[in-house]
Amino acid sequence: MGNWTTEEQDLARNCCVREVAHDDLATGTSQRILEDGSGSVGALVVRGKLSPLVVDALASLSAIAIDRHQSFEKEEKADVARRGEELRSAVMDALAHEIKQPLTTVYAASSGLLEMGGLTDLQRNLVQMIDDEAIRLKELGTRPLLTAKLNTEQVGLEKDEVNLLELISEVLAGPQLVSQRNRFKVVVDEPELSVCVNRGLLAMIVTQYIDNARKYSTPDTPIAIVGRKSHTDVVISVHNFGSTVRIDDS
Repeated sequence: MGNWTTEEQDLARNCCVREVAHDDLATGTSQRILEDGSGSVGALVVRGKLSPLVVDALASLSAIAIDRHQSFEKEEKADVARRGEELRSAVMDALAHEIKQPLTTVYAASSGLLEMGGLTDLQRNLVQMIDDEAIRLKELGTRPLLTAKLNTEQVGLEKDEVNLLELISEVLAGPQLVSQRNRFKVVVDEPELSVCVNRGLLAMIVTQYIDNARKYSTPDTPIAIVGRKSHTDVVISVHNFGSTVRIDDS
C-alpha cells in the first residue's frame, strides 16, 4: 500500500533476475523469489510491518497459484490439441473413404475393359494407364487413412519376419517405378537379412522415401537404397542426387 517510487517498481524485476531474497528493515520492504519444483517463476515484493515468516508464506502461496495456473493452461492446450487431432483424423478418415469409392469404380471399369479384349494397342495402353494410376491413387488414399489410425492408436500391429531385399524389390516393382527401374541400385548387406515388423507399414514407409527421392532428385541420376545391420537394429536409407534441403526445413 502507499506510493511506490519508480525505483521501487523495479525491485521485483531485479529480485527475479538476481534470484536474491532480501529484507530492508529501514523501508519495511521484503523481496522473495517465487519457486516451484522446476525453479523460479517470478518474484514478490511487499512493504509493511510483516514478519519474514508471513512474507515467506505469501511467497509460497503465490508460487503455488502461478504453478496451478500454468498447469491448468498446459492441460487446456493439451486438450485442445487432442480434440484437434481427433477432428483431423476424422476428416482424413472420411476423405480417404470417399476417395476410395470412385477409385474402385474406375479400377473395376478399366480392369473390365482389359478383360473384354478387342482393343487396339493404343486403346490397351491407355486403359492400362488408367488401371495403373487407379491402383496408385488407391494406395495414396490408404496412407493418410492408416496414418490417422496410427496417430489415434486404433490399429493393431501384426509383426512378421520380413525379408528386406524381397520387400524393396516388391516396392520397386510398382507400376509407377517400372519405367525408372534402371535408376535404382539396391544394396543389402546380407540377402537373408530380415526384420520383425508390420509388412504393410514398412512397405508404405519405404515407398514414401523412394517417391520423395525420385521427385526431388536430378532427372536420370541414380538412387541408392541401402539396407544394413547395425548392432541390434536394421537401418534402411535412400540416397539421391539433387538440391539440398535447408536446415530450417529438415
